[in-house]
This record gives sequence, structure tokens and C-alpha cells, in this order.
Amino acid sequence: MTIRHLIMLKICCEEKDMHTQHLHDIKAWIESLQGVTPGMLSFAVTLNARKDKDALDLVLDSRFTSWESLTAYLESKEHIAVVERVKPFKPKRAVVDYEEYPR
Repeated sequence: MTIRHLIMLKICCEEKDMHTQHLHDIKAWIESLQGVTPGMLSFAVTLNARKDKDALDLVLDSRFTSWESLTAYLESKEHIAVVERVKPFKPKRAVVDYEEYPR
């Protein structure tokens, strides 16, 4: 069994011409978290190709060896720092965490 951790964000950007740049910055900040704690098996951040008003902007798709390793990641100083950097963009977010079993 592994733990799958998915985060989807849509940022609020008052400077419409800066939206793409802010998304690339946020993607880089999140990518900097790869490997910060033991037990992280995979970690990918992807920007959405769809640009309609209902589309979310990016997704983080990660896997962990256990609930404890996910908790260690979420409570790490590096993760908390990235969360604080993203807050000014007032993101709408969706989070899904679940147990994944081999088929």
C-alpha cells in the first residue's frame, strides 16, 4: 500500500498579465519540496493545459510510503514555507489523500 496525495490549485491573480509567470513561480516553489522528507516515492507538479474559467491551474501528484511519511512532509518547515509563499495568491484548492493498493 502507498498513500497518494493530490493537490489542485487555482490562483487568484489581480495582474492578469502576470498570471502565467506567477503559476511558473508557484510550480517551482512546489517542485522544490521534492525529496524533503523520507518516504516520498514520487512527486510531480503539472500545469493545466486547459485555460477555461472552470479549469484549475495546477496539480501536485505525489505518493508516500505511509500516512506517517505524508504527515512528516506536511509538517516539514520546507512545506510550511511554500504554503506561506502561495497564500498571497488566495488559491482555491482541492485535496485528496487516499490509500492505493497494487492491482
